[in-house]
Amino acid sequence: MNAGLRWRGADGLTVNVEATHQAASNSEYVSQTDAGAPNFGQVIGVRRGDAATLVNASLQYRFGRWVAGAHVRNLLDRDYLVSRPSGTVVTSGAPRGFGASLRFDL
Repeated sequence: MNAGLRWRGADGLTVNVEATHQAASNSEYVSQTDAGAPNFGQVIGVRRGDAATLVNASLQYRFGRWVAGAHVRNLLDRDYLVSRPSGTVVTSGAPRGFGASLRFDL
C-alpha cells in the first residue's frame, strides 16, 4: 500500500513524500524432516519477512530545460528483514540511501 504527497511550486520546485507499506511475507515453509514422525513431510512452521513502512522523499528543481533532483530512500532508516530463508540466514532491507540527478530535456 502506498500513499504520497506532491507539491509543485510556481518557481519550478517540486517536493514529493511517500510512505510505502510492505506486509509481512512468507519466506520459507518449514517441513517435518523426521521420517519417524507421524507428520513427516507436512508443514510445521513458517519463516516470515518483517512488515515495514518506509518513507521516501525527493525534490526537483526545473530551470529552463534542466532539471536537478535529489532523493532519500528509507528516510527514517528503518531496519527490517525481507526474508529468512533459514534459521540463521536473513536478508535485510536496504538502509537509508541518497541520490542526485541532473537532466536536460530535449
